[in-house]
Amino acid sequence: MTSRLKSRFAVGEDIRMSYYDEGSGPVLLLLHGFTGSKLDFHDQIPFFSQDYRVIAPDNRGHGESTNTGDRESYRLDVLAADLANLIRHLGLVNIHLLGHSMGGMVVMRYLPVSEGSVRSLMLMDTSSAPLAMPNASRQAFYDALVAGDISDIVEMMKKLPRSAEVQNGVDELGEQEHWARIKEKLTQMDPLAFLGLAEQLRIAEDVTDSLASVSIPALVIVGETDTPFLEPSKKMSEVLPDCELKIINDAAHCPQYENAVRWREVVRAHLNRASGVV
Repeated sequence: MTSRLKSRFAVGEDIRMSYYDEGSGPVLLLLHGFTGSKLDFHDQIPFFSQDYRVIAPDNRGHGESTNTGDRESYRLDVLAADLANLIRHLGLVNIHLLGHSMGGMVVMRYLPVSEGSVRSLMLMDTSSAPLAMPNASRQAFYDALVAGDISDIVEMMKKLPRSAEVQNGVDELGEQEHWARIKEKLTQMDPLAFLGLAEQLRIAEDVTDSLASVSIPALVIVGETDTPFLEPSKKMSEVLPDCELKIINDAAHCPQYENAVRWREVVRAHLNRASGVV
């Protein structure tokens, strides 16, 4: 297993939130998705922390943040409130804010209460509308998490077909490291977060129209084969007033690994545009 960045912790009223905090300068905050953790950005942080203060938190029920054991506490609006509390706790302003998948849905619910703290917005492989979440395997997956059968889940996942784009991500980390991280993230996750947030993604309020009032520079990123998110990405980019859409070739749902070089180029170009750098 590769060496890790230092985890830091912010203690709030009902949870302890874990995060990475590296570098100095303008703030770049990266928020992971469903069943992920701050590890999803671990290997990109050293690149951006040369010029930015890069912060990557764990959502509640994920990573090293608190597992509440309360399904009702796992709602998108609660995760948005957690994000707001962390930003206030750290005194962050002028944030370049990126949300991946579920993290993008959380970010979109943070914007109305951001009080001008966000300098630019990046939405990656996400949707402003509800997602079609399959029910068939959800209970079985939850039961395995409760039973602690993580190794069995990982072995099952290893046998699933992989596209060339997904294999790119595995190769970027290395087979052993990739599966070690999958196992770690699933071991850390609150099973009730899995159930609660899976349902939240399915019944989420459609916030597409609200994006029309977002006047800051925006970027929508999506992997070229991430089929469920291609149309939502195009729609968001059309509604956001000052937005670029970038489709990352040779990538699916996690372009930060599946085509890391191109992903860094796209994010860097957006940060330069948002900062007025030619």
